[in-house]
Amino acid sequence: MKRTLCLLLAAFAANASAAPSTSWVEFSYGELDREWAQTPYDKGEGTEINLAAAYASSSTGYWRLDARRLSHEADVEPMQVGDQAVPGFFITPDTEIDPAAWTRAFERNIQTLTAGLRSPMNSGVDLIGEIGVVRVSVESDTLAVSTGPASSGEVERIAVYTSEHKQSGAVGRLGIIAEDGSIGWGATMEWFNKMPTGFLNETDSVRWWNAYIGYNFSPSLSLRLRYADTDDFTSKGVSLRWTL
Repeated sequence: MKRTLCLLLAAFAANASAAPSTSWVEFSYGELDREWAQTPYDKGEGTEINLAAAYASSSTGYWRLDARRLSHEADVEPMQVGDQAVPGFFITPDTEIDPAAWTRAFERNIQTLTAGLRSPMNSGVDLIGEIGVVRVSVESDTLAVSTGPASSGEVERIAVYTSEHKQSGAVGRLGIIAEDGSIGWGATMEWFNKMPTGFLNETDSVRWWNAYIGYNFSPSLSLRLRYADTDDFTSKGVSLRWTL
């Protein structure tokens, strides 16, 4: 994958008739729908917020910076940490706990810095390619409950343990964008070689698919409907882009 990205970027650099790059700032908001369960009993919904900016360093090249936050709440199953063993390692059904204690936050922050090039395919249709670095931090909570004898159902102590996992790696983007008067559309594939899974310190490579269709109110302002999809979640939202 990395070799393919490098070859594509080299090909872009050799293209003397590339479409001009532009500088821009974009803010995006989306509703997150997780496709995996943090526990066997919960999927849940959340939000995706993204602030991105690009600086045109030449007529074909640019630098891009993204800062994303994906967050959601989940119904966390408490772990049994008392002296009395409980089947399944969970508290007994008759143990009484405040319902608010079961809801915990899960948050993933992603920052990327990439160098990109833009090259035309046809009139009004351009191909973009980027490669760079990514920094990811994942925070999640575990609810631990210490109880008395299993038969009593009494809670002795409730504690919340917050775990944080930080990981750096490589990121690449390939995409196609098109402009036809006031209407624009595009699709990109993002590839992350090390993305924390949220389980212990495990990482995995991730492909992140994105698509948008937008309306240009003026040469400098556009509104876009966006859709994103990975193995973990889907996201639907809007973004506002200001071209400098």
